[in-house]
Amino acid sequence: MEFDATTDRMIRQPQVSLEEQFRLGAECQAWQSRIARLQERAKGESPSRYLPAAIAIAKRRGAVSRNAIVLSVMRWIAKRAKECRRNPHGMTFEELVSVGALGAMRAAEKWDPSRGIHFLTFADYSIRRLMYRHGGYGKSRKLRLEDTSLSTDVLADIAADRGPNHMATFHDGAALQEDMALVHRLLPKLTAKQQEVIRLRYLCGQWRTFHDVADDLQTTPKAVQDLERHGLAKLAENIRWETSGRP
Repeated sequence: MEFDATTDRMIRQPQVSLEEQFRLGAECQAWQSRIARLQERAKGESPSRYLPAAIAIAKRRGAVSRNAIVLSVMRWIAKRAKECRRNPHGMTFEELVSVGALGAMRAAEKWDPSRGIHFLTFADYSIRRLMYRHGGYGKSRKLRLEDTSLSTDVLADIAADRGPNHMATFHDGAALQEDMALVHRLLPKLTAKQQEVIRLRYLCGQWRTFHDVADDLQTTPKAVQDLERHGLAKLAENIRWETSGRP
């Protein structure tokens, strides 16, 4: 199959091993600490006029590591969305995937890899709780997806260490590499615009908001958000098909 240059670069990215995921987590934590320090300095008397730009740069750099972590667990997010969707009063599958991705982003910003806890162990509770809260049980509630780096408003009570659980099979480098390989293999099943949006939002090496991507693609932020939501949902559905053999 022939790919354009953008898609080819995206597919040929190095796969994320367990060690690489821990490294990305350490980078994300370092940038979060820097953001906190800069924001504290900005509250002081006569703050430097360069602080807002420094904070924006730190948020973008931290988001690059965070997004790479999120993309490596897309198969698991799809599985959780499928389980949560069984409630007839909940949100649609694509909405749950978006919520799950947001939960993974929030967890990635709180994850401290120096404690030796695997990311999926740490994020499991956060993602499931967010999915169930916004559609898994009872009333369906719409969740507004922030157009920021999500460095604030994180879940305060994420259970960091929940001990051995059913996700243990994912906690090795080979499994993570397999997940990333599957994601890259299925990306060409998306439309060209969906691939481009996901590349610019998650894979281009720097964080971009919906407005930034809209400017690049000469469209509206709402159109970009819709393309991302449908693209992630389609990717998750294809992952579920590949791993379960069922539609």
